[in-house]
Amino acid sequence: MITYYPCNFMSNKSSQQVTQQVRAIYADPYASAVVAEYVVVKVNCVNGVVDSKRRLQKVEVPENIVSRTSDPWKILDSLGLDDKWLSHVKEALVELHGRRDKWLGGASAIGPQRDEESTTASADQCLELLYGNREDKIRASSMVASQCCHVANLISIADSNQLMSALARVMREDGSESYEVSFSILKVFLALSDFSEIHPLLSTHRVGPQVMNALLFEVRRARNQTFTHMQEGVVCAMLGILDNLAEDIEIRQKMLKRGLLPSLLAAFVLCSTKDCLHSALSLVRKATMFEEVVDKIACQEDELGAIDVIVSLLGTGTVPENSDLPESALRVLSNLSYHDGCRKIMIESNLVQELIGLLRHGGDKSSYPLSLKPLILDLLYHLSSGEDGRCSFANEEALSVVNTLVHEAVEEDGIARDLAISLSLQPFCGYRLIGHRCDGILSKHAKKIHELRFLFYMSLQQSEPGR
Repeated sequence: MITYYPCNFMSNKSSQQVTQQVRAIYADPYASAVVAEYVVVKVNCVNGVVDSKRRLQKVEVPENIVSRTSDPWKILDSLGLDDKWLSHVKEALVELHGRRDKWLGGASAIGPQRDEESTTASADQCLELLYGNREDKIRASSMVASQCCHVANLISIADSNQLMSALARVMREDGSESYEVSFSILKVFLALSDFSEIHPLLSTHRVGPQVMNALLFEVRRARNQTFTHMQEGVVCAMLGILDNLAEDIEIRQKMLKRGLLPSLLAAFVLCSTKDCLHSALSLVRKATMFEEVVDKIACQEDELGAIDVIVSLLGTGTVPENSDLPESALRVLSNLSYHDGCRKIMIESNLVQELIGLLRHGGDKSSYPLSLKPLILDLLYHLSSGEDGRCSFANEEALSVVNTLVHEAVEEDGIARDLAISLSLQPFCGYRLIGHRCDGILSKHAKKIHELRFLFYMSLQQSEPGR
């Protein structure tokens, strides 16, 4: 899985972090090697916008080492892995030395087999079935999809041009008529799209445009009603494929030019399950890197209500425990908060009070982890940039939370103090913050103390203002 790193949205600096995670360990009998497959994730933060790219990296323990020893600990040491991968290495050694005869030979083999039906499956058999009736197509697509749980099979599937062409054709011709067919084929494409090296092959077979057309069809078929259980699974796979392909910024731009945004926002509003919402939010986050997309979202809010749905995900009890939806929602809202129109919609959606509530209950197990605090503070700071936004803070509950944050802020954590300075421009907020003795703390850390004092003394010249 990709790990998104916190980023200061007020910074104009660029930063980059790289992490490497083991995805799978398996045997490659053709090379007589044990292979460790890594996903290398590169996370870039430019002007407050977080983007990520991932690529597949393989490390092989070659034949001259594997043939000399069957000790899994030595193999583990040569790969530089900890002992939690020991069972995987043992399984790979058993498969390499004891089950090689069960592999299908020839270039048309799909890969290592795990069950009786799959053992007899080959690319040629699947191709023949894909040209049969609907039941044959369902069986063939299910057989291919069952192989995708083994990473070693994916390259064989992708390298079979005839098989990929047949799958794309069946998806185009029969996908809208049979959820069983479309879901099985989409699972194959989703597994392949996890690796950027295979994206050119998917582009050759026009998988991206096909999935976009299928998504639009499902949105229209729903007729503004929540997706059915079967639709939700199919749409979730579609969004996952598009999200993976959109990691390439050029592909992302092409998708948006071909009209992805309306169907994406409509699908997001109609989703209800956690996985589907997460895939949709991830894709929306990538799309909102472009200013023209944010403009369109602001213009279409009255019709779709996408921002209202995102804000609703932050409500208490809406999101399942241990869900990463809040972080995804906050990152999308942060991207949108640079737009005046989107900020106005967020304020009207009572987002300020939702965020204040999260900060007030940040330590409760029923609420959200403290790791989301920087994202929440950045978003609150953006919302306080206009007069309407500052007025939404003009209540005792919100100012009490801001006061607590200012007093708890560490030396290098300036976002809470910046928020208080911004709020001091509103007379009631400034008066109350001075009453909480925030002015002394803020003046201590201000780089330009005379500017800060000017803001507070402007508030002091007035009697206690009304709300």
